[in-house]
Amino acid sequence: MPSHAGKKLGLLVCRPEAIQRLSDPLEARGWVVSESAVLAANRAAPALFESASALVVDLDGADNSQLQHLNELVSTEKRPVLFNDSSHDADWSQHLHLKLNDLLGSVETGVDVRVVDEDQLVASELPDAPVEEGSDAAVASFNVWLLSGSLGGPDALREFFRVLLPGLPVSFIVMQRIAREHIDVLANYLKHYTDYSVTVMKTPTLLSDGNIFLVADGSCFSIDNQGIFVPDAILPCEHALDKMMTVLADRYGDSAGAIVFSAIGEDGVEGCDQILAKGGRVFLQQGLAGHFSRFLSQHGAGNQQLEVASAASLAQRLNTLYR
Repeated sequence: MPSHAGKKLGLLVCRPEAIQRLSDPLEARGWVVSESAVLAANRAAPALFESASALVVDLDGADNSQLQHLNELVSTEKRPVLFNDSSHDADWSQHLHLKLNDLLGSVETGVDVRVVDEDQLVASELPDAPVEEGSDAAVASFNVWLLSGSLGGPDALREFFRVLLPGLPVSFIVMQRIAREHIDVLANYLKHYTDYSVTVMKTPTLLSDGNIFLVADGSCFSIDNQGIFVPDAILPCEHALDKMMTVLADRYGDSAGAIVFSAIGEDGVEGCDQILAKGGRVFLQQGLAGHFSRFLSQHGAGNQQLEVASAASLAQRLNTLYR
């Protein structure tokens, strides 16, 4: 029997035709789609999924009104939510299946998951403003990590930041493969699972400890000698992960780090090489295949700078490094 036997899913889509497109391959792999709905002005939409163990949200074709209601959903929803933002890859349905298995498995085992109490939740909902250059309260980070992922990445980020201890002397740059117009939804989603400030990167900003900076898909950036994080105006940026990991390697040396949460093709492999070459650390979420399988075969044996584990376990590793 599949490990997800008995688990029911709710499908929330932006286009009606997406219901069958998602439900057919999932049901073929043994999942039970209990209910489905089109994201609309009905604010009670989450109540449709009372029997669901997790929600799959398809973002394809979302308009501004739907994104507003999705923001409301992720502000209140406590169950796992997996965003499907790319269904054109021939293997996307298999990736979706595997990510759901991993996601629900992590929830069931409850490995070192830190519960967010009401006071923390209220604090996470406060509006975040970028730290301006020259602010007396801000000090440039010495340790900077780049986090990246594609399908399944948002839930890996959720599990990672739920476990990460507050107050670590680190700043994070998140490059999630998600459409540019959806990045604010991801920001609101993450704010409920972390004590760190979450900011969508739009203007030059100081990389300071305790901050998570979200970068839109296909964007590149530079970091100057004062730690100012400057977005590149040229879009799209090809091989963005390779280029940005190399920026971190050159700027921070052995204080740089990269975490890859989900398969993203070849982009990122060369960048991880650069970080390891400068003495930095590379963490990979378990289960990565393809180009990263070859990367592991080259670097994995006895390399103390390279680790492979679940998202929650990788967060625990950072807790040990920096607390």
